[in-house]
Amino acid sequence: MPARTVGKSTRQTGLFLAILFLVALCVRIIDEASTRGEGWGLLQILADPQNWILLLAVSGFLLSSIWAPAVWFQPLVFLAIAPLPLVQLAESLYGLGFFVMGILLLFRLGFYEHRRVPKLLLSIAYLYLWEVISALKAERNLILAFEPVFFVTVFLLMLYLAFSEKLMVYLHEPREKLSLREKTLSEAERAYVMALLKDGKNYKEIAFDFEVSESTVRNTLARAYRKLGVSDHAGLASLGNKFEIVD
Repeated sequence: MPARTVGKSTRQTGLFLAILFLVALCVRIIDEASTRGEGWGLLQILADPQNWILLLAVSGFLLSSIWAPAVWFQPLVFLAIAPLPLVQLAESLYGLGFFVMGILLLFRLGFYEHRRVPKLLLSIAYLYLWEVISALKAERNLILAFEPVFFVTVFLLMLYLAFSEKLMVYLHEPREKLSLREKTLSEAERAYVMALLKDGKNYKEIAFDFEVSESTVRNTLARAYRKLGVSDHAGLASLGNKFEIVD
């Protein structure tokens, strides 16, 4: 999985999902208690595997809201629970919805930034595998079982092809801004840094554009690197991946 800085909004999503699943667990327990009567108590609650699944989901989402590496739990839990309703009913909107949520969260965390096509194909194959299992378990016609999933797949692919660039922008985790002015970089230092990061130019091209010597560019950037707490161009590039660099 690619390295990515996890922002505040992703951790807030974890807290929101933890509360949501906790509410679902409480509603389920209340509903079961009212259905079964007074004889239904704590032992029955603990004996129900679905309650344990919801409780584990709540714990994982809560952990992802306070510990950055645990944010990968968010999409994984949706992909893990998606098969449960699908096994019971191939056309289940719950299962398809959980699967789509998992995919969107993976997009947001940058999972599909590299080798996007094979990863998407594997993700879709995962859904289709559970559809096959569901159809075989219920002894249903495979073609009929695949109809809703096929149309959902076509819809998602058309949506992606039509709005892929905008989709990636909206789903990407927003990065914190780092101001070069606040780091006390001079006008020349700021200009050279932005030329490196934003325009992708090398030292020779920067020297040509600003009509200075290449050694001047190197010395100016060396001072900028020290102010930014990095040692070289690679460190600056890493900083650019972590933060949104602004003048």
